[in-house]
Amino acid sequence: MMTKKEISVTNYFFKNTLRKLGYMLVWLVFSSLFFPWVFNGFEVENLSVNSALKNTEVGPILAILISGIALFSYNDFKLLIQNGISRKTFWKARILSFLAISILGQLIAIVVALLNPYTHHSWQGNSLYMQVYGKYFGSTAMNSFMGLCFILISTSVVMLGAIMVGSIFSLFTKKAKVYIFIGLFVMGVVFINWISMATQNDHMRNAIKNADSFLHFIIGYGGANIQVGKWNPAMPFVVAILTGVVCLLGSYAVMKRFKIKNE
Repeated sequence: MMTKKEISVTNYFFKNTLRKLGYMLVWLVFSSLFFPWVFNGFEVENLSVNSALKNTEVGPILAILISGIALFSYNDFKLLIQNGISRKTFWKARILSFLAISILGQLIAIVVALLNPYTHHSWQGNSLYMQVYGKYFGSTAMNSFMGLCFILISTSVVMLGAIMVGSIFSLFTKKAKVYIFIGLFVMGVVFINWISMATQNDHMRNAIKNADSFLHFIIGYGGANIQVGKWNPAMPFVVAILTGVVCLLGSYAVMKRFKIKNE
């Protein structure tokens, strides 16, 4: 059961996030129409809603935008903590509101894909899960249901991961964040360079093969004799759920350490 305060804070997050998402979608729609029009010489006949909507993937776009909003939590924390909201209430309300928005967004995206008159693709046809695992079960309805479940779970996990990452960065000052971003970029360059050199080493090639075998196990690869579409989806579900639990607990552990910073 949720207390009245938790319900109130959850509603605040839900409405506030929807407002931010609405602004971002307005700018996204404007940009998708305006820039093609500019590059086509400002001719009205080239302002095509058809071309703008034909290849628009609403689901991934909403997942990215919602996760982007979820990255930034400190300002809300500062506002609510100064108004007597506990860290636990803040975390619980934030998680519930973003989960609700993430799930609602993907359901709306599927409805849009089904009703979009400018495309002939179904949501199953645009789903990577359905392409790889969509024939595993004997029933079409069961395959579609599991595909829907995986979409909702995976996008929710991405959002939870964004909350955890954003929470971690919220612990640092603005100056420290710049140093961290620079450090991560340098580490990425070094890692890519190390991988390219490692492929020339026999021991490293064997290690890469072992990692490749483990990756096949994680993604449910059934071997060359198993048709794509009939791979086993059990491990992807397990990995997604475990990752979500880790992100959930990790974000809570980090948010307990939030403090008001004077910057």
